[in-house]
Amino acid sequence: MPLYFAYGSNLSIDQMTIRCPNSKSLEIGCLKHYRLAFTRYSSGWGGGVADVVLDSDHEVWVLIYELSKEDLNHLDSYEGYPDVYTRFQKTIKTLTGIVSDVWAYSVVQKSTFIPPTREYMKIIKKAAFELEFPETYRLFLEKIQTR
Repeated sequence: MPLYFAYGSNLSIDQMTIRCPNSKSLEIGCLKHYRLAFTRYSSGWGGGVADVVLDSDHEVWVLIYELSKEDLNHLDSYEGYPDVYTRFQKTIKTLTGIVSDVWAYSVVQKSTFIPPTREYMKIIKKAAFELEFPETYRLFLEKIQTR
């Protein structure tokens, strides 16, 4: 079963259940040496949407899901793979160990910062609170400028 890590609105288990009905949330973890960014405009959201970019001074907290192959195909379609978002695999440090070969998506043609909407950020911040991401990361999320 493929593994996938969410860092944007797919942190919402309710949203993932709709997009990928066979998905199962496994555990939280941390993607080291990356930063959460908003590098793509989404007309559906009306603002910037999440991306991860290399940054040796940061980390991104994530939720790892187990997906069926059908779910991964649904997610590819939703994310616009391979033209809008590309897929890559990383190792994630979790609270219980290391999880290897976890899929994620990253924007192909990155723009400079595009403010996300309050609604979009509300989903991410709510999940970060419910999943008990570290306080420092939640404070980082609070400081992100919105539209």
